Amino acid sequence: MTFTVNSTADPPDSGKNGQCKTATNVCTLRAALMEANWATQAVTVNFNIAGSGTKTIQIGSRLPTLTNKSGVTINGYSQPGSSVNTSTVVSNAQIKIEIRGNGPTSFDGLVFQGTSNNVVRGISIYNFINQILVTGLTADNNRIVGNIVCTNAAATVQSAVSGKQIGIVLQKGASGNKVGTPAPADRNVVSGCGNRGIVLSFQPTVNNTIQNNIVGLTPNGAAARPNRSNAVDINYTDHNLVGGDGPGMANIISGNGGSAVEDSHGKGNHDNQIVGNLLGTTPTGAAASYAANALWGIRFEGPYFCGKPGKPNPGGCTDAQVVEGVPHNNYARANVIVSNRSGGIMIDKGHNRVSITGNWIGVTKSGSNAGNSIGGIMLQRGPWNQTISGNIIANSPTAIQISSVGGDPTGKEQTTYGNLISRNSMFNTNGIIFNYVSSASMVQHGMKPPTLVAGSGKKVTGKTCAGCTVELFVAAGSGVKAGRTYLATVTANSAGTFSATLSGASSGSPITATATNKTRDTSQFQTPVTLKS
Repeated sequence: MTFTVNSTADPPDSGKNGQCKTATNVCTLRAALMEANWATQAVTVNFNIAGSGTKTIQIGSRLPTLTNKSGVTINGYSQPGSSVNTSTVVSNAQIKIEIRGNGPTSFDGLVFQGTSNNVVRGISIYNFINQILVTGLTADNNRIVGNIVCTNAAATVQSAVSGKQIGIVLQKGASGNKVGTPAPADRNVVSGCGNRGIVLSFQPTVNNTIQNNIVGLTPNGAAARPNRSNAVDINYTDHNLVGGDGPGMANIISGNGGSAVEDSHGKGNHDNQIVGNLLGTTPTGAAASYAANALWGIRFEGPYFCGKPGKPNPGGCTDAQVVEGVPHNNYARANVIVSNRSGGIMIDKGHNRVSITGNWIGVTKSGSNAGNSIGGIMLQRGPWNQTISGNIIANSPTAIQISSVGGDPTGKEQTTYGNLISRNSMFNTNGIIFNYVSSASMVQHGMKPPTLVAGSGKKVTGKTCAGCTVELFVAAGSGVKAGRTYLATVTANSAGTFSATLSGASSGSPITATATNKTRDTSQFQTPVTLKS
């Protein structure tokens, strides 16, 4: 069944009769959605509003919540003059249908309640609280593709800061939904929201994908159109994917007023993957000041109650200590994370077993310097058992800082421990920094770097804890405690001594090393020694 909207007016349908018709005999968007709800079959809402140029439908009150169990397709590209995006880098889509609300604190825009197989494509939707809301246990397999969200078709509208306004929300069990796909025609632009851009929240909201979107920039990628807070916010949900390994899957998440991606809160948050995205770059992956996010590239935040006044949790936050439990087993892989004004990645407040692998942090894929302001990766106030491996971390004051203190909220120290740091490349930065107040044991159980002695024949010997693992690197410079080029791994004997012949390094190279104990606590780098021939 198809209804064709032919008016920008907003009156309701004249009655339940299978015809989209108001009292004045026109088909409005509101009337079409009312008839769609009454229908017992799938419905397509097309547009054919007379005249050239973009047509703006001003909504005066909340639209009907869509509940058609067979699904509704809202197809803005049916309006004459519209065309889908064809660019593989930016968006050149021609959007000719705008749906405009009554303000960012007024009412929601398109709401899909417990219904599946809906499609929203080819519209600009803005000036509502939630522009598109998909909610409920059976709100599955919906597609939001090829739209401009939170700003008008020309992308000139920028909402002021608002505690409420969000672009796209999937919540309370909405699962298997797609916000964008790798096809160029399906790229959304989600920019200009008064608060957050895309939100996944409350279990069981699982197996959703967010791919190939521009979040926080104008459609042509030439300027920021910031979402005023976090661009993508994942709360209390699991097994969702932001980006991906394949062609066209990467999101460009830049220019926002908060973090590019935040993954946070409670033990129900786990197994979310943030993969292959451009966080703080232009659409081509280059550095530009306007593309910087105001906070972090990625923040893996712990539970809200962790370390709040009256709940100091000095031993670190665990499921046993925090009512809502702690998030765990999330992933950041193969992202470019540059130029962000707080830092590259933050993990805090008991968020644990995060895997951070193969990212470019502070440097673009082409090798351009684009440091994150405070540091590359920051662990503070209680995160434990992270794996940080195979990353390039550069051009920031510190590559990795592990701290028992920190803010948001400020409070007492929390033990931060068991964090494995392996085979990363660090340069133009300090390597690994420990920060504590009361005792060195509050960070990585006080793990110390190995001693190093350079002998003849490119042999390096040293001492650490018995059975501990030592990784050796060519340092980022003479006297620089940061490993740029990984060379070898050796295991200390029962007396804690080790040796390695580094035939792959040149004589005269500065050699540094870290040590990791059996509980996964990696040390800082040792002062380099000079490799002898």
